[in-house]
Amino acid sequence: MEKIKPEERKYYEKIHKKMTAPRSQDYYSKEIVLAEFRNGTKIENNLKKGSIILAMKKGKKIEKFNLKSLLPEFYKFNFDKDRWTHLPFCELICGPIIESEKDLIIWMHEIGHAWDWLKNKEDYINDDRFYADTIAQQERNAWVWALKNMRLLIRQGFVGEDMTDKKMMDIAKSAMYNSAKTWPKEDASRCKFLNKEI
Repeated sequence: MEKIKPEERKYYEKIHKKMTAPRSQDYYSKEIVLAEFRNGTKIENNLKKGSIILAMKKGKKIEKFNLKSLLPEFYKFNFDKDRWTHLPFCELICGPIIESEKDLIIWMHEIGHAWDWLKNKEDYINDDRFYADTIAQQERNAWVWALKNMRLLIRQGFVGEDMTDKKMMDIAKSAMYNSAKTWPKEDASRCKFLNKEI
């Protein structure tokens, strides 16, 4: 298959850059937004620093986990209430503040896209394959990464054990089907890949 042409790459870079003007302060009036999971883990969404920190009490100690540690090198978070997305040419992961385990899973999915992009760049930037042959595989790879890393957070106690594989798969399917509504009709059927076990 023909590789993407330099002028097409410039076009995609322009589109991605246009989409990523920092818009956090337009949507959130606070610099830090706090939330709490059902198991008591506290979440600090720091809009000024672009960081997401999970904190839980273990005995007398407070253990923290910075989601930035999961990002590929040079990547940053950008808070945006209107969209979840991975913008590879800008090295950004965008999404709303995390208020629940469901929000966290979707953030993890977008981080999974960043790792998949680094591994399979040509599949992402080939013009005629954006919504065609590889979209299902890209989504599957990102969800596999997300669920694998969610399981690690569950084992470490940052996410409650009631967040079972079945619950996570239900969230993944729901997010995928909602996303598929925006795809061209002939590609929307590709979301059936989620019926496979991850």
